[in-house]
Amino acid sequence: MRGIYIASAAALLLSGTPSDIKAVRQDRNYFGSSDVTIVVSMLNATMQTLDYASIWELKAPQCYLMEFDESSTRCRPTIDLIKAENQLLHYGHESQNNDAHRVRLNIMDRDRIKLGGIVIGTKDKILRGARNSGDIERATNSLNIRAKYFLSAKRN
Repeated sequence: MRGIYIASAAALLLSGTPSDIKAVRQDRNYFGSSDVTIVVSMLNATMQTLDYASIWELKAPQCYLMEFDESSTRCRPTIDLIKAENQLLHYGHESQNNDAHRVRLNIMDRDRIKLGGIVIGTKDKILRGARNSGDIERATNSLNIRAKYFLSAKRN
């Protein structure tokens, strides 16, 4: 039920422009049920239309992203964000490496199955216990540091 409205916003979640959104669905796998898998047709760099899937984890709008750690000068992810990251990693890994699941998606090339991301909280839920705009700035800085080193790091 949580993914029912994602179908109308699916194109906004993708990094390209799909020529066709084939499916938005919840998929059961070894680790549980992923919240949303979006299957789309997109043009690649050589102008071929290929199917791709992206796995998404949804959390409630009332969930916070960050909270203060013991120092009150640094912020850490909340348990809700950590759980969402862990679920997404496991669901994505299973989807890429399970032949039967790739057959169900009709995408045999595991490189065309990607982690889409996490939809969690709202703009007002960046930091649990925020007292002022400086606190929000600390939380935003912590999120940017996480993205720099964990999400977009180039591996040699």
